[in-house]
Amino acid sequence: MADNCPRCNGKGVVRVKTAGGDKFVTCPNCSGTGKAK
Repeated sequence: MADNCPRCNGKGVVRVKTAGGDKFVTCPNCSGTGKAK
């Protein structure tokens, strides 16, 4: 079984700060799966 992606902690999304506030985008490290490669 794969471990959780360390970048998004298994969520599949990461929070990014933008001018309009924080928003969630698909984690580039795991392509949104939430699992480490």
